[in-house]
Amino acid sequence: IARPFESSREDIPVRELVVAWLVGPVANAVAALLLPLRIPPPAIVLTHAAVGLAAAAALGVEALVAAALLLQLKTVLDGADGRLARATGRVTLLGRYLDTEADLAVTVAVFVALGSTTGQPWLALAALIALTLTLSADFNAVELYREANDHPRTPLPASGSVPERMLE
Repeated sequence: IARPFESSREDIPVRELVVAWLVGPVANAVAALLLPLRIPPPAIVLTHAAVGLAAAAALGVEALVAAALLLQLKTVLDGADGRLARATGRVTLLGRYLDTEADLAVTVAVFVALGSTTGQPWLALAALIALTLTLSADFNAVELYREANDHPRTPLPASGSVPERMLE
């Protein structure tokens, strides 16, 4: 797939192998298929959020294979939305906020479903906290790496729209 669909994470110190070898190429292909349809990237964000919430619901009723497949689809769509936004020049602060909030909602829903399905809500909460701390440390390490190597994240201009301010 053409270079416009590559990840924006070229300036990070490490590469996740599953993303680099599997999810990334599939997300590139999905973004390339979506490009001529002119679907706005936030619509893809809302779609991957809905798919992720459906996965949590499937997990809650112990439809484990369906939950696993839906989570994989959610992951691919989550990768495709940013690639599509970059390829079409439609990267926005609202999209960045919406993507982050959608990911948070799906993550919490999945861990609530795990706690319910396993009968171990405290263990699920502990796992959610551990995941959150790990992802926060990873994010901060990447930002420090970018800063130290003169690759700071380019701030996106705020539009001042009501949805943007609400998500902020």
